[in-house]
Formats: sequence, structure tokens, C-alpha cells
Amino acid sequence: MLAASPVQPERADVYDIGVTQRILPGLEVGVDGYYKLAHNLLDDGQFGQAYVLTEFNYARAYNRGVEIKATYTEGDFSAYGNVAFAQQKARLINTGQYLFGADELAYIATHYIYTDHAQNTTASAGFSYLFRGVSPLLDGSRFSMDGIFGSGLRSGFANTSHLPAYYQINLGVTRDVQLVEGWKPAQLRLDVVNLTDKIYQLRDGTGLGVFAAQYGQRRGVFAGIAQAF
Repeated sequence: MLAASPVQPERADVYDIGVTQRILPGLEVGVDGYYKLAHNLLDDGQFGQAYVLTEFNYARAYNRGVEIKATYTEGDFSAYGNVAFAQQKARLINTGQYLFGADELAYIATHYIYTDHAQNTTASAGFSYLFRGVSPLLDGSRFSMDGIFGSGLRSGFANTSHLPAYYQINLGVTRDVQLVEGWKPAQLRLDVVNLTDKIYQLRDGTGLGVFAAQYGQRRGVFAGIAQAF
């Protein structure tokens, strides 16, 4: 095995099948399944203190999963939900071997491991509602709420562990206002990101090619205005 084999182009066979069906007025559901078999799977990582990504290859890898979605719309109300179950595993690092420790190289040569960005479960959901006929203060305002969930990215020796699950909830409200006569209405917007101020870690500085800890965004309040001409 060479100490610094050059990065190779990835070759892969991908199979994907899905269906979307309207099962009730306003309600649409869909499911999609996929499988990818790759040779020389390309990946990258941040090695050492420099925040620069370096590419390398796994000799063999597969990626499989199922995604389920649903959308619903009725009048001024709309909602959506998505959940994905995925697994990506790879074996034998065959380029850029100098980036890794000898113990990890030996383990990965004989074991399929999770790639560092593999997350078993990912989900998102949200809804929005446009107020009409309620009160002058609320009428014309669109309220929205959405959230995300993740089961945790990989960590530890050869990505054999994973971080705790996390979630985030966001709120938003928009309203069109006539600021200047003769102009198109301007859109005023207020957003609260990470409403519960949930503190969660995306990376802990361990895992293959992960040398820096990363956290999700803390609570933030943002206001904006957009004017079309």
C-alpha cells in the first residue's frame, strides 16, 4: 500500500425508485428508496488545524436508504413532513493513507465503517397559516413554524460512535405592507431561529477527518424587509 496514492475518480451504480400519490384532497404522500454501490468512493475531511478539506477514497462503499414525505394544503393552511432513514458504509482507504493513523487504516481495511457524514435518521416538518378575517392586527400575516431532527453524526475511532440526537424549532411571520403609494407591497419578516435555544453538537472533533468541534446555532432573532419594484 502506497503512503500517498493519488486520489481516484469515483465510479458508482445507482438504483432509485419512488412514487408520489394524492390520497385525499390536499394530501399528497411519497416514498423513495435508493441504493448506491461505489468503487473509489470520494470523501473529504478536515485534517489537522488548517480548515481545509482534503480528498481521499474508499475502495468500496454502499449507500442505501428510504425517504418518506407528505404535504397537505387546505385554503390558507399548508403543512409538510419528511423523514429519511439512510446508511452509508465504506471499506479500505486506498488513497491519502498518510492522513490516517495506522490503527484506523488497519481496522478499515477489514471492516465496513460508517462515513463521518452518515446519519441514520433525519427528519423535518413544518406548517404555515395565513390569517384572514380574524382581526386587523393579524389579517394578512402568515405565521410559520418548522423543525428539524437528527439522530447524530458519527464520531470516535473509525466513526464507530455517534453524537446524541438533536432538534431545532424555528418560528416566522411575514406580512405584506404598502409602504409607498404606487409601489408594490413590501414584505416585512420576523424570524426566531432555535426557539428553545437548544444547545447541540454536530461534531465533537473526533471521527475520520474531523478535527474541529461544531455546534448548532443558538437562538437568534432576525428581522428584514424586502421591496419589489
